[in-house]
This record gives sequence, C-alpha cells and structure tokens, in this order.
Amino acid sequence: CLDFTQNSGQTHSSLDIAKFICAILIISAHFASERGHFPVMVDYIFSIYIVAVPFFFCSSGFLFFQKLKLLPSKEEKRSYFIQYQKRIWLMYLCWTLAYFPFVIVECLRNSDPLMRFFKWLHSAVVFQTYSTIWFLPALAVGIAICYFFITRSYSMKKIIVISAILYIIGALGYTYSFLIADIPVISDIYKIYMKVFITIR
Repeated sequence: CLDFTQNSGQTHSSLDIAKFICAILIISAHFASERGHFPVMVDYIFSIYIVAVPFFFCSSGFLFFQKLKLLPSKEEKRSYFIQYQKRIWLMYLCWTLAYFPFVIVECLRNSDPLMRFFKWLHSAVVFQTYSTIWFLPALAVGIAICYFFITRSYSMKKIIVISAILYIIGALGYTYSFLIADIPVISDIYKIYMKVFITIR
C-alpha cells in the first residue's frame, strides 16, 4: 500500500496495522501455495489474504485522494498527481531491474531466447515485468483513471455506473469467463483483448 501523502496532517494507525496484517497474509499465502505446507486450518486462515490486494488498492487510493483534496489549486493537484505517478513508475522500474537477471536466465534457458525476450517486453509494457509486481502499474493506471474522473467533475452517480460496467466486463473475462465462452462475437473480442493485454486485470 503506497502512502505518498507527505504531511497531510493525519495519521491512520489502524490503517497501518491492517496493511501490516495484509502483507503478512499475502507473504504467508504465497509461501504456503508454492513452497510450504501447513495444516488445513492454517491454510484456511491464510486464504483470507484474498481481501488484501483489494484493500491495498482502496487504501492507496484513499491516502492519495485525501492529500489531493487538501491542495487548494488545480496546478498543485496536477503536480502532486504527476509526482505520485513518477514514484510508482520509478518503483516499478527499480523492481524490474532487481528481477531482470532472473528474466535473462529464463530467456537463455528457452529454446528461442529472442522470442522469449520479446514476449517479456510485451508483458512489461501492458501488464508486468515479473509475476510479483503487477500491482504497481495497475495502481498507477487505477489512480490515473480516478484522477481523470475527479478532475473532470464527473458526478458520483456517473463514476459508480462506469465502475460497475468495467467491473462486469472484468468479471466476465476472468471469474465468469465460462458464461461468454460460447458466444461468438463477445468471446472473440475477449480473445483479442487478451492477446494484446495478456490479462483481464
């Protein structure tokens, strides 16, 4: 969860505690699913982590817009938005560089290393550079969309309607994809989308 509020005048101790608990849950759940084995009840407890990522999105957005609304002028708001975006993308770049040696090794192990590298490059632009850091570009895009709606003075009703439509589109392409699998035109549109953007996320 990213907090770039910089002296907004408020502290959120309960939010910090919740972020810490969610981070532990995510780490534990990934460890349990990939490396470790825990008793069934412990696995059930770790499964609560499913709320953690949505929570991080919500709390990051809350902290961003809390600071944004305190800024008096449009120029200051725009400057803060640009600064926020720069920090997220810089963080994304730093993590990409940290993981890059693993990417190179994976490419070299592939039968067609050049093609594998171009696939990685495609993913880096539209989705992620490594499987653990998709959250950062997703957050940057999410904040940008919300900022656009707010600065264009969209009513809350319009924002809710647009959000609901996007949620339904996303759900049909992910969790409920089986509902559209046999609908010719719609399923073809989703397939094209997935080829370009790799994931419905």
